Amino acid sequence: MVAENYYFKPIVRVLQQYIHAGLIGQPLFIELNRINRGRISGWRADAELMGGGALLEGGVHWVNFMCRLGGEVNSVLAVAPQKDYPKVAPKEDSLELMIKYADGTVGKLLHSWNISNRIGGLSMSKIYGTEGNIHFESNGIFALVLGRKKRLRVVNPLDLMGFRSMLQHFISSVRENRPPEMALEIARRDMEIVDAAYRSLETGHFEPTKGFLTKFNMAVKY
Repeated sequence: MVAENYYFKPIVRVLQQYIHAGLIGQPLFIELNRINRGRISGWRADAELMGGGALLEGGVHWVNFMCRLGGEVNSVLAVAPQKDYPKVAPKEDSLELMIKYADGTVGKLLHSWNISNRIGGLSMSKIYGTEGNIHFESNGIFALVLGRKKRLRVVNPLDLMGFRSMLQHFISSVRENRPPEMALEIARRDMEIVDAAYRSLETGHFEPTKGFLTKFNMAVKY
């Protein structure tokens, strides 16, 4: 069992239902934005204790989110601002990923610990399809479909982060002696994508996600 609460976020299941129902036709682009500026403390502020930068220490949850929406990832391109600016963490604090999914869909993930967000930490994201779009709040508060049909869904605020659903699933998996959905293989897949992103920062090219996992000893310099 791997404790990845983003796998169980209610908004993920809502978005999957809308996509699978064909309400926006075929998905073409998935755009996920997660920005905020805050004080980074504890082990995340210690270069010796950090395994990597913001993408590894927080963004990996959003990578899981992207995979839940778009499926298998073939390759990733990562870019960071090439400017001298005050960082909030010892290593990289902001990255944008371009993602090529196996089915041809294109994804974009903007993840930052250091972009000002003056609307209470809320961020807007979108899924663009051939026959409509889905607009949703990145944390999972609501989803609005403007496509073949119109839908507005406000998600249960009592389990916005998915912790309750995750724990219930884990307990039932143990009681019923069945494998949990969020297995080690999925966590490894997410880490392979993060690893590919860090390799892409070095090469400047799209990097494949399969069969690598080279850096998690973890000597990331960014």
